[in-house]
Amino acid sequence: MLQSRSQNKVTEIPMIKHLKQFLTNEELEEIRSYNSKEFSELSDTHLEFRLKFDKLKNTLKELKNILLQQEAWEGNNYNKVTYFDLK
Repeated sequence: MLQSRSQNKVTEIPMIKHLKQFLTNEELEEIRSYNSKEFSELSDTHLEFRLKFDKLKNTLKELKNILLQQEAWEGNNYNKVTYFDLK
């Protein structure tokens, strides 16, 4: 789930929709709010990296190409061809 810059809190737990048939609204609200934590904002660099995956058209070749692209934040000493196992 990609977080919005204006919304740092997860407001819906995917499993909640399945629990609605078993729990009251008060119990569901307790689950939503219990020990909730705010996410820190993604840097622009990491957000751009994450957005690359939204453009995929469900092929492994596209995924492999994105994963093999050298990112600035990875540094120059890490060689993905050598250290990545994408077979």
